[in-house]
Amino acid sequence: MSLLSRLFGGAKKAATPPTEKRTSGSMVTPELRDILFGEAPLNVWASGRSISTKEPWESFVVANSSLTLEDRTAAIQSLKSIVISPGFDSRHYLEAWSALRSLGVQPEESNAKTLYGVVVEVALSGSVDTVAAYADFSARYFNHAGPFVILDERSPESDSAIQKLLDAATSVVREIGPWTDPLPGPPTGKMARISMLTPSGLHFGQGPFDAISQDPLGGPVLASGFELMKLLMELSRRNPASRPSPAAS
Repeated sequence: MSLLSRLFGGAKKAATPPTEKRTSGSMVTPELRDILFGEAPLNVWASGRSISTKEPWESFVVANSSLTLEDRTAAIQSLKSIVISPGFDSRHYLEAWSALRSLGVQPEESNAKTLYGVVVEVALSGSVDTVAAYADFSARYFNHAGPFVILDERSPESDSAIQKLLDAATSVVREIGPWTDPLPGPPTGKMARISMLTPSGLHFGQGPFDAISQDPLGGPVLASGFELMKLLMELSRRNPASRPSPAAS
């Protein structure tokens, strides 16, 4: 099963409890980082049609095929059809906007800072703890020691924690501009990074953990991220049957 299928399948399935899995290493791979941040190459994301032939997968395939045929206009049309359609997973909108920006298409000012997701990364023990939350109320947690938790089923408890993180991050994204260079690698040393994912691209703040935790804007985001991280681990512990063995991951 592909990485897209295991982590970010686009086909809606019956609700399942949070699932804890284990990786063979503690680091989030570059491929997975691209997916977490909604920055996977279009051809990689379009390969998700193997999960489902429903929209928006079909439009991603059409856009990718159009670019292969050097039909930029058709590719843009397909991608725009995604961003104006309601009801898709947040990562689909991020991926479509990432591809559109690469084609020179920018969002309207009124939509540029719409927050589709937040990623909080904290470097420790030579690796990184990563928690990601999205506007569709899904979430992912990758522990520096190896296990990761996938949350796709909504509940009042998880919705509240995710909304708190999104609200705190919204206050930050209003104050800073987008990052225009390629997606940076994970933080190192004793650094923490808060990344906001929008149609206009990545917005982020980074600094020593202690400094960000005491910052009037960054502190609430970091605190909310840790609250969500703890909740995700607790929800996975409440459903031990949902934890596949390392071999099954």
